[in-house]
Amino acid sequence: MTFLTLQESARFVGKICYVELQLFSVLAEKSSTADTPYEKVFFASASAAHAWRSRQLFELLPVSVGLPNRDELIQSFDPDFDGLLLWTEAEAPSALLAILLQAIYPTLLLVYETRLEICEYPADAAAKRVFQRVTQDLKAILAEGNRLPSAVSVGQSAADVGERIVTLLRQLRPAKL
Repeated sequence: MTFLTLQESARFVGKICYVELQLFSVLAEKSSTADTPYEKVFFASASAAHAWRSRQLFELLPVSVGLPNRDELIQSFDPDFDGLLLWTEAEAPSALLAILLQAIYPTLLLVYETRLEICEYPADAAAKRVFQRVTQDLKAILAEGNRLPSAVSVGQSAADVGERIVTLLRQLRPAKL
């Protein structure tokens, strides 16, 4: 198993914090335009959860001299990811919901769980606690979404976007031996 250096860990946390902030923004907007009350409530709740997780991650970012500052770390990791998120904003709420539940959330869980597995005690004790909390929170949101009464299915273009987002998010996973 490999462990991350402080710089590698900071870059990872900055990238995943960026993802959480972007999803917060997309879902907050979608909560106001969703078609059904349960979609509105779910998007608002999930958006708030993304904001909470981003704050938890933000607090892990180092503030030491010689390291990149927080603004430098919380950056897009891939322009394609940003473009795909813009695409999801234009999609019907049900398509976005399906992409979240079938692609984005399971992949984010995998990313968080992979990072959690390589936390080294005592150096990563704080990070381990944060990744445990954000993982549990994301599992709860995913479970809530899976209990919604909608028939969650998407067309081919939405499925393709979901797969492309998964591919990009998987790149965030820290390397393990």
